[in-house]
Amino acid sequence: MIGPEASLPGISLPPEEQAKRTVDEEEELKTLTMWKPKIRETAMEAWTRNEVALYGVPSYTTPVNHQLTIVGVRSPYEDVHERFGPFDPYSDVFFAFNPGFGFPSSHNTGVPQIASQAEWGSVIPLILETKCALFVTGFSAEDVERDVRSLEGVPGVSGEFDWVLTPGENPFASLKWEVAEFDPRLMVKTNWGIWGIRGKPFLNYFNGSMLIAMLSR
Repeated sequence: MIGPEASLPGISLPPEEQAKRTVDEEEELKTLTMWKPKIRETAMEAWTRNEVALYGVPSYTTPVNHQLTIVGVRSPYEDVHERFGPFDPYSDVFFAFNPGFGFPSSHNTGVPQIASQAEWGSVIPLILETKCALFVTGFSAEDVERDVRSLEGVPGVSGEFDWVLTPGENPFASLKWEVAEFDPRLMVKTNWGIWGIRGKPFLNYFNGSMLIAMLSR
């Protein structure tokens, strides 16, 4: 789990957040100029490890069992991308849950978030370069369509991917309704729809023959 708002256990919190844990919440609210949802602290298990030395940013690792380990990294993805390579398109996969690709950028007026370098603009090309599948969820048919349409005309994205899973309703979607963070008047099902893409294979031409090379170890 990677992102600037990824939840962390107490041992991995940055020093400034460690200090805030002792501050009364009512006093903290008085100093805010704009309210933002608080990043929830992740429950810490006996075997949770602080991994800041490994990733260079606030992070942790929690082994769940011999088949699954959860890693949380609080950082923009592009800052830690190289630490996860080399990538294997046969065994590595990316998920983006309700990423809001098609929502207006809060940093660059007039462009969707997927075209904004301050949001997804620098991330998706990196993922497509790995040739690994990227699966994306949406909270409604309109949300899925907005995100898919936002891929058009974006440098490093448009024309650079193949479909792995065409957009549609997620048969494994949660039945629980949630309040939308961007508008508390709306109720959504967070993973109503799903679709998937992957970066196009490299195409090389030699003596009239076409070679298709897939990244692998």
